[in-house]
Amino acid sequence: MKKLRILSLPLAWALCSALVGCSFKRAEPKAAQEESYGYAGDYAESEAPDASAPAARADSVSLRKQSARPQAASPMVRGAPPPAPLRMGGEEQLAEQVAEESPAESRMVHYDGYARLRVGKLEEAADALVKLASEAGGRVEQLNRTRLVLRVPVDRFRDRFAAMLGVGDVLDKSITAQDVTEAFQSLDLRLQSARAARERLQALLAKAKDEREKLMLIRELQRLAQEIDQLESQARLVADLASMSRITVDLVPREALVSAGPVPETSAFGWIRRLSPFRDEVMRRGKRLEIPVPTGMVLLDLKKHFVAETADGARIRASRHRNDPRGSADFWLDAIRQRLAPEFALAETRSEGAWKVLRLVDRSEKPYVFVVGVRTEDDKLDVVELYYPSEAQETRHAPAVRAALVGGGA
Repeated sequence: MKKLRILSLPLAWALCSALVGCSFKRAEPKAAQEESYGYAGDYAESEAPDASAPAARADSVSLRKQSARPQAASPMVRGAPPPAPLRMGGEEQLAEQVAEESPAESRMVHYDGYARLRVGKLEEAADALVKLASEAGGRVEQLNRTRLVLRVPVDRFRDRFAAMLGVGDVLDKSITAQDVTEAFQSLDLRLQSARAARERLQALLAKAKDEREKLMLIRELQRLAQEIDQLESQARLVADLASMSRITVDLVPREALVSAGPVPETSAFGWIRRLSPFRDEVMRRGKRLEIPVPTGMVLLDLKKHFVAETADGARIRASRHRNDPRGSADFWLDAIRQRLAPEFALAETRSEGAWKVLRLVDRSEKPYVFVVGVRTEDDKLDVVELYYPSEAQETRHAPAVRAALVGGGA
């Protein structure tokens, strides 16, 4: 009997290790539905939600077990009243699409608002914006003299955003929505599997007699502990995005000269002026482009669009478009540089594997960094958009992003 017990532990450990390995395979996103991605002119107003999603808890990650079916509602979702729609042209279309796909009470949606305001006094305007966010139970995510990034509860997004638009003259505004339900459910299910695997390994370790076998089990438990910590951090990030909407406001002094707007473009190049770290219009007009998710980022959309974000607000979007007119990556990079570089303090070009990259640095005293990368293959034009809220965050995340770009993407 003693010999039989010694042989059974390695066999059980091997079986458990196989189960653990299976539990960490990221669910592959379904292929995006076929949709038109040609440019027939300048873009319409950015798609924006009807604000029909409930708030989600962000204080902790649910540990309760749930069904492994992907369409199951996440235990993090609560039935907070949804924000009312914002009437901004065609901006209700995205929310209607979300509502049609599944019941509102089961969705976790991150809302992102952007406004560019001309104001009389920068300090007074900034104080007023911070007060509007604080009174709603929000917080300041980033603050400098001319830019504020504020977080407000999702159920107060509508009235806070409308109130902030009243602080100055509106030069530009947009709203985007990102459904993160499946991203959270995928993380939550992987987290449950990892914790169950850890419990099984701990039970095997308690029974193990052989020192070599104990060492192998301990190493696997250490790996699992790191994986669980990472999954918990990612789940908290997604839950926080769903419960606390983001509003970014750029302030322009009233005495500053304001551009009358971009020079009219031909339809083939009109999309370039829509490239922005605060809008996702270009991504939504293209097809989903799969690239490796950079280390430290969480994939927020498992189906329609490739968009990933870090806990400190850096994000990446990737999309595929028609290479029309047919041009090389250098041709498109030069076209983008000519149109966007004058709006920024610094513009640099470089190569990252097959990608041609333009790095743009904002003019403010604490500038953000906007990076646009392009590559071409026959009739395909691939575009990545990177946003770093600060140069320090670029230093932190750029190596992982660079590795993902050089590593591939089909």
